[in-house]
Amino acid sequence: MSNTSYLNFPISIIEGIFENHNETFNNIVKWAAADVMKGCNGQFPTARLLAANQELQINMPVNQSTYQQCLDIYKKYTGARTGLSRENAKYLKQCWGFLKDSDKVLWLAFIAAKSIIGNKAYCKTNDLMLFARMNGLLRAYANEKDLKEHSNPLISNFYTRRKRDTLRKRLAEEFHIKCYSFHDRGYFISRRLSLERLVELVELDRHQKKSYQGKTARARKRALELIHENLLEDSS
Repeated sequence: MSNTSYLNFPISIIEGIFENHNETFNNIVKWAAADVMKGCNGQFPTARLLAANQELQINMPVNQSTYQQCLDIYKKYTGARTGLSRENAKYLKQCWGFLKDSDKVLWLAFIAAKSIIGNKAYCKTNDLMLFARMNGLLRAYANEKDLKEHSNPLISNFYTRRKRDTLRKRLAEEFHIKCYSFHDRGYFISRRLSLERLVELVELDRHQKKSYQGKTARARKRALELIHENLLEDSS
């Protein structure tokens, strides 16, 4: 089993991060450990936990109680996954209480964006979805009022045009989350692609869809004309 420095976990785990960040980051580690243990079929529980410790290079107590805690956390949190390097998870757990609010929100936006992109080269999203994921939710808020009423206040305070623009700019500069929009609802984001390549692919797809829609509209119009002509012939 090869060592990994990356912790995968469902975005829903971060929902309570402002209430108890230590518990949140402990749960992230336990969930990642349980995910590793799934692949250790045929081993005793403590042997599986030991294997997870070695795989993730962590140091959880190797006993039945810890093993069960990991399984319980794994069952409790489901849905779209995101992830952090082990070093970043350790840094955030130690420094969360000392970070500026803007930096906390930036980290949550990074974690949220990764859960939205998943394994895709790029995808389309919007701020209602991004801010929902920053709160540990799977579905986008219905509207700004819904966001203001149900979001953590610290996060919803950043839902202004200026702060959202700044947030996306920092995501690009500090976490390499590229963003592109062209007179459209929402925007496209990517981790893998350069901004130039993202723009190229989005525009290519947009023009292809526009061409297809044009052809479909013309075909539909002609079909309706033929139906109308046949109705006239039948009535004569």
